[in-house]
Amino acid sequence: MAGRLSKPAKDEILFVALGGCGEIGMNLYAYGHDNQWLVVDCGVAFGDLSTPGMDVLVPDVSALVEGGGKIVGMAITHAHEDHIGGIPHLIDDLDCPVYATPFGATMIERKIDSYGGSEPDLIRVKPGGSVKIGAFDVEFIPVTHSIPEACALSITTAAGRMIHTGDWKIDPDPQLGMMFDSDRLAALGREGVLGLVCDSTNALEEGHSGSEGDVYPGLLEVVQNAKGRVAVTCFATNVARVATVAKVAEATGRRLALVGRSLHRLYEVSKDNGYLQSFPDVVPEDSIGRLPREEVLMLVTGTQGEPRAALSKLSRNEHQHVTLNAGDTVVYSSREIPGNETDINRVRNHLAGLGVEVLADGRDGLNVHVTGHPQRDELTQMYQWTQPQVALAVHGETRHQMENAKLALTCQVGQALAPGDGDVIRLRKGQDAEVVSRIDVDVLGLDGSRLVALESEVVRMRKRMMHNGSINVAFAVNERGGIVGDPILTSAGVFESPEEDEIEDEAADWAWDAVDRMNKNDRKSDDAIETAVFKSLRKFCRDNIGKKPLVTVSVVRV
Repeated sequence: MAGRLSKPAKDEILFVALGGCGEIGMNLYAYGHDNQWLVVDCGVAFGDLSTPGMDVLVPDVSALVEGGGKIVGMAITHAHEDHIGGIPHLIDDLDCPVYATPFGATMIERKIDSYGGSEPDLIRVKPGGSVKIGAFDVEFIPVTHSIPEACALSITTAAGRMIHTGDWKIDPDPQLGMMFDSDRLAALGREGVLGLVCDSTNALEEGHSGSEGDVYPGLLEVVQNAKGRVAVTCFATNVARVATVAKVAEATGRRLALVGRSLHRLYEVSKDNGYLQSFPDVVPEDSIGRLPREEVLMLVTGTQGEPRAALSKLSRNEHQHVTLNAGDTVVYSSREIPGNETDINRVRNHLAGLGVEVLADGRDGLNVHVTGHPQRDELTQMYQWTQPQVALAVHGETRHQMENAKLALTCQVGQALAPGDGDVIRLRKGQDAEVVSRIDVDVLGLDGSRLVALESEVVRMRKRMMHNGSINVAFAVNERGGIVGDPILTSAGVFESPEEDEIEDEAADWAWDAVDRMNKNDRKSDDAIETAVFKSLRKFCRDNIGKKPLVTVSVVRV
C-alpha cells in the first residue's frame, strides 16, 4: 500500500472506494468531511484458483486507518455478504460504531458469532430513520432489493448532501418488506444533491428489472409439472425468493425443506425480525428421505457452484441426508455472477449425469428469477428524482460503471465519473468534482484466522507450489565442509508415480554432485550450498520434466 489519505477540509466532501469499483463485490466506501471519515459498507469478495487457500477476500483499510482524520462510524446499506461480510475481519482496525437496520444488525451479529470476532458497538436504525454520526447526518431511505430493509443513505454535511444508493431496484410488488420511497428521494433532489453514488451492476441492460411478484407464476408452473423431487436454488439471502418458494410449496401440496446452513441462518434471522411469519413448517434435512419424492420441494444453497454448498454436494452424491436421482428437477432461480460460469457448469453437468432435469431462468422462456439491481430505465428514473450535481458510478465492473456514467450525462447530470478503487475524489458545491489523489489499495485474503496480502511472498510461493509442485532437500555438513551422509530429498506434485522414487533418487544425486563440486571453504557457507543445490535441481527439473518447482534447501551443521 502506497499513499495516505489526507485530512478532509470543512468546505469539501472527499469520496474514496477501497473496494467495489472495477469488480462485483467487496464494497467498502468512505466519505470525508471536516477531519472525519464515514465508512459505508464493509463487504467481501470470494476467492478462486488465483487465491489458493483463501475463500474470503477483503479490502486493505490501512490507508484509511493510518490517514488523516478520525473514523467516526460505519453505515450499512443492507445485509448482503458483499456489503457486511468484511466486518468481523476489519472492525478491530476500523474501530468505530456500526449503524444498521434491525435486520442488518442481526445478520452482522450472527456473522461475528460464526467467526468469533470482536463485537462492535452496533446501533440499530429503523428504515426511514435518521442518525447523526460525527459531522454526518445520515438518513436511511427505504429502497427495494432482494433482502429486507435495504436502504439508500442520504449523507448530509455542511459542504453538501451525498446520496449513496447501495443495491436497489424499483419493485412495485416486492413481496416482502417496505416499498421503495421514491417520494423522499425526489424531495431530496428538490432540496439539492451534490453527488449521487450509484449502483452500476445492470447499467448495460435495457428496460426494467422486473418485480419479485412476477417470479411466482413461473416457479409455480415448473413445480406443478415436475414428477419427482424438486430443488430450487437461489441466493441464500434472497428472503423474498424464499418466501415465494414457500408459497409455491403450499400451492402444490409439497413439503418444504431448507438444505444448507446459510438458509437456516437466514430463516432464523428473518423470523427474529418479523419476516416469514406465515412460513410453512420446514422438514428437517434428515427427514427428507422418508418422504415420497413427489411430495418434496427443497430450497438449496449453491447457485454459483460453490464446492462446499449443498447443491454441489448433491450433484456429487456427497450430501449426508439427501440425494437427487433420475427424474428429479433442479431449478436455478438466480443469475450467473461473472467469473463463476465454470463452477456452475461443472455442477450442472454432474446433475445431468445423474439424470436430473436442470432448468434455468431465461431458457425456453422460463421466468423464475428477477435481478435485484436497476436496469437503464430505473437508473434514468433515479437521476431524474435526485438531480445530482455529480454522479459517481460504482458497484460494478469497469464497463458497467462507464455505461452508468454515460447514462447519467443523458439525464441532465452535469458531471459523471466512474472511479476506480483508490481514487480520492473531491466534491464542492458549484465546482467540478476532481480526482485529487490516488492511493494503492491492496486486497487481503483470509488465510485461516489471519489476513494476508494477495501480493505477499506467502501467496506467491503458494501459487508456485500449486502450479509447479515443490522439492525440499536437506544436507548434513560438518564444520570442515565435509558432507555427512546422503541428502534427504522429498517432493510434492512434481514427479509421477511409479517412477517417483527412482527420479527422486536421481535428483538427490544431482544435489549431492552440486555440493561435492564446491571447495570446502565455500561449503562453510549455508547460503553458498543453498544456491548451488537450488540451481542444480532447477536445471534437473527443467531438463527432465520442463517445470520449475519451488525448491527449498535446508543445511544442517553437525
